[in-house]
This record gives sequence, structure tokens and C-alpha cells, in this order.
Amino acid sequence: MRSPLRLAALGGLTALLALAGCGGGGGGTKLSRSGLDRKAGPICRKASTEIAAVKPPADFLQNPKAAAVYLDKVVAIADAAMTKLDALKPVSDEKVSWNTFVAKQQQQTDLFRKVLSKAQAQDRSGITDLQGAVNLTASVDAAARAAGVPGCATGG
Repeated sequence: MRSPLRLAALGGLTALLALAGCGGGGGGTKLSRSGLDRKAGPICRKASTEIAAVKPPADFLQNPKAAAVYLDKVVAIADAAMTKLDALKPVSDEKVSWNTFVAKQQQQTDLFRKVLSKAQAQDRSGITDLQGAVNLTASVDAAARAAGVPGCATGG
């Protein structure tokens, strides 16, 4: 039987990683708030779906090798999405809120990359890093909503 803490950690990890998969391609056109939402929202949903399709191993918390295989797949999705997210360029009125969102999203993606590195090194302290990601998720959610891209927030 799985402990509530373990289930919460795995459920939280899936939600965090799904959020980390946000982003979309924007080309060279400067986008308004609604334009950013139209581009980023569908891409966030697609990345979230792709990440959710990668099932975490049952022994994620006990087996760094299995965790590394899982995280490698998820980080690849998140990195690809961040590349697309970075390509979106807002109009000047939206630049501050958009750049704040992108920076917060990048922090989250970087956290998962750090946890992946620790798992690859058989360092279990990455689990502690993940537990501290709850506040970061709330920060990313708030930044997504402030930037006008609620579809890139958890449950968006």
C-alpha cells in the first residue's frame, strides 16, 4: 500500500511537471495579451498531455535510476516547450508580465533538470528539492494568470 506522503509526492510531481511543459511558437510577430494566450494555451495543454502520458515509476522515490529514466523523458518535453515559449514575443505593454512568467517557468524547468541530474548521480536529495517546488508552482501559476495565459497555470 502506498503511503499518503508518497502518493502526494507522485501526484504533485506529475502536476508540477505538466506545468513545466508550457510554451508555444510565436515567430517574429509581437503578440498582444490575447495573442499570447491563443499561442501559449494550446501548447501548454499539449505539453501537459504529453507529460501526463509519461507515467512515473511506482518506485520513483526509492529508485534513483528509475526516477532518472522518467525525469529524462519529462525534462525533454519541458525543454522543448520552453524553447517554444521563449520564441513568443509580447507587445511592449505585456513585456513585464510575460517575461516574469517565462522566468518563473524557466526556474521550474531548471529545478526539474537539477532533480534529474541528482537522480542520475544516485543522489536522493532531489526528492527534497521536489518537495520545495510547491511554492514555485504557485508562483508560476500566479505569473501565468498575470500574463494573461491562464491555460498555462495548473488546472488552467
